[in-house]
Amino acid sequence: MILFFVGDVLRSRAENVDPISDETKLIVEKLIKAANSGKNAVGLAAPKIGIGKSVFVYRVPERKDGAVIFPDEWEVAVNATYQPASDEIVMMSEGCFSVPHFYSRSVPRYKKIHYSYFTLGGTKVEGTAEGSKAQIIQHETDHLNGFLYIDKLDDTGSLGKLSELKKSTSK
Repeated sequence: MILFFVGDVLRSRAENVDPISDETKLIVEKLIKAANSGKNAVGLAAPKIGIGKSVFVYRVPERKDGAVIFPDEWEVAVNATYQPASDEIVMMSEGCFSVPHFYSRSVPRYKKIHYSYFTLGGTKVEGTAEGSKAQIIQHETDHLNGFLYIDKLDDTGSLGKLSELKKSTSK
């Protein structure tokens, strides 16, 4: 079950977890199952399914010959954080399971970030990302901190209906 808009878990800071615990493995299984039920999903954080733990899964799609290709495997991020690598902000298009039927083309995101998280095996992963990967990590990490993308909008009038987006891109 995906939580929508509000709720204590969705709007609270998630609790850090032991990346190698059985509890964390079970959370990841639930996340992958829920994420696979969504069409074109690129990420899902535990708070979105009512679990206040600092875990998310994500995958970065690639474009090939005009088609979007989604990796079969999900990356697992435990106790993730990010910091901007510069002050440069770009406006990005986003939607979210927790804000169904809507999207925005003007979500401010850092163009480039430094990120850090643990894998399910307890390995620390650190890197720098930009583009889709930076956007996904920022979006999901924001969920771990109790924020939704709509909280970042300067103008909620910039929200559009997904049905309108689908119509405009199919022309």
